[in-house]
Amino acid sequence: MASQSSESEPVPELTISSTTSEDEMLAGHKLITDSVAQQRATIVRSLLYGQPHLTIPPYILFLSWLCSKNNIPTALLFCAGCTIAILSAVGRFTDGYIAEAEKLGSKRGYEAMMKTEGHEIVVARWGPEKEVIGVAVVKIGEERGVLKALAVRLRYRKHGVGRGLLEEAVRVVRAKVGAEAPVVFADHHPNSFRLASVPKVFNTVFDKEEAKARAMLNDVAKIQPV
Repeated sequence: MASQSSESEPVPELTISSTTSEDEMLAGHKLITDSVAQQRATIVRSLLYGQPHLTIPPYILFLSWLCSKNNIPTALLFCAGCTIAILSAVGRFTDGYIAEAEKLGSKRGYEAMMKTEGHEIVVARWGPEKEVIGVAVVKIGEERGVLKALAVRLRYRKHGVGRGLLEEAVRVVRAKVGAEAPVVFADHHPNSFRLASVPKVFNTVFDKEEAKARAMLNDVAKIQPV
């Protein structure tokens, strides 16, 4: 009986389209600001684990030297002190992402992103309650479209939602500008923010993700039906 009941339940529906709803635009804007704040966790992982060949050897060498002197208590204190110092430093260095998310999440940031003339807002809705789980903001010009922002709720990433948003954004641009209108990523967008205090080598995790998104947009633009 339980299996029959589960089989009769409707599959949640995903819909993607443009919106002018204030509630949906607010929800979409929150996804964008959240994605910037989430970059802090990503850069923390990169700093702690992303380049182990740069961070671990000095630590191990000094610890080995202490142990070779039979100074185990000092070695343990060294481990504890280094751990606290590293975590504190990483937290301090990455606070900028929270500040940037707060700046973007302000009323001024909302109006600049979601209310600017020429900006088209595309949202992905999931389930019977039409929960907004993804958003794309595209600026439509006279000859092309420029993608200003793309964000998907964390739990729904890598399930095709981002690609669906890009497909709809390209369709909207070409419906208004022309069938051959190009659609490109903006050079500067919310997730292109980088901390000056963090060495570039640790930002490669963001560079790779952005390269994937740009490649996906190029692929979508090539195969998008007219």
